[in-house]
Amino acid sequence: MNTENDMQILCDDEALKCWFHRGSGNRLVLSFSGIGQDPEQPQVPEFVHSARGNDDYSVLYFADAQRSWLNNGDIIERIVGIVNRTKEEINVDAVCAIGHSMGGYCAIVISHFIDIEAVFATSLQMSIDPKIAPREGRWMNFRSRIKEIKIRNVVDYMNQKTTYFLITGDHKRERSHRELIPRQRNVFTYILPNVAHQSQKRLKGHGIFFEVVQAAIQNRPRKLRMLMERTNAKLYNGRRVIEGRNQRKTDAVKRA
Repeated sequence: MNTENDMQILCDDEALKCWFHRGSGNRLVLSFSGIGQDPEQPQVPEFVHSARGNDDYSVLYFADAQRSWLNNGDIIERIVGIVNRTKEEINVDAVCAIGHSMGGYCAIVISHFIDIEAVFATSLQMSIDPKIAPREGRWMNFRSRIKEIKIRNVVDYMNQKTTYFLITGDHKRERSHRELIPRQRNVFTYILPNVAHQSQKRLKGHGIFFEVVQAAIQNRPRKLRMLMERTNAKLYNGRRVIEGRNQRKTDAVKRA
């Protein structure tokens, strides 16, 4: 058995990479990598420790090696096959999906093809289609290689059953994606102030990243909201807009 940092390598080819870590519990986490720190190098697993909790969860780490935002060939079918085989081999009570940036995009999309209890996505992209997000000009070195954009808008792949925890920034660069996020009761969208694409960095700066990931994996909206109070983020849930505790205090002082 090939191992890499105590992970079993299930797949390693030019289209898809997958690693597996066996945890002690019955919850399976799907962790999707983004483009990566160095786009010229192969991606590595992301959320390596936080996805495992305290080794309570089994984790399948996926990387779309072509950086195709799941538009390349039969990559989705292959991911679904690996997940289904893993569920048959271990006792799984629930499946969750997590990811950052392109990884967050993938985590949302896969909830259309697999029964996912909760999705956690940071600095997510909602579309790479210029017709849907015309102001988005980043990552063109990879986007331009995609022969056909089959997944035009991840909203089309969201459902009413999965709980979606989405964390993004209020920077203008994130606006194209932020405006596409639906206002549904099962979608909890946190918008961090003065943040562009570095939402994970902000959470780590507040010392809550690990706890936030655990709350999302465990599908605990109230716990996650209490943690996010420290960041002064705005929460959009359905038609409700809930200010962060610090922002409410600031607004109260201004009114006084």
